[in-house]
Amino acid sequence: MSSLPTSVSNRLTRHLRENNQTYCQHLCDAWGYSFQCFSSAAVFLVHGLLPFTFEHTGSELINNVHDVIAAKQAATAAVNSNDDVEESHF
Repeated sequence: MSSLPTSVSNRLTRHLRENNQTYCQHLCDAWGYSFQCFSSAAVFLVHGLLPFTFEHTGSELINNVHDVIAAKQAATAAVNSNDDVEESHF
């Protein structure tokens, strides 16, 4: 990351730190969400042409992505708030 401009490097490391992830963990998560969203888009395209297919699949896929991200955000918020409490005692 030393070849990145300082402002980009700071933003990157801050985002990773706030989410308690390494670069590779973040990349895998983001690409996983992308794949699931692309899959949902394909399902919606087919459903648009043939309404009797995938009647609930697209929304279920999108809801699943949302649920996973929301759970991860909640867990991260809990860890970060615990870190804040621990730091305030020092």
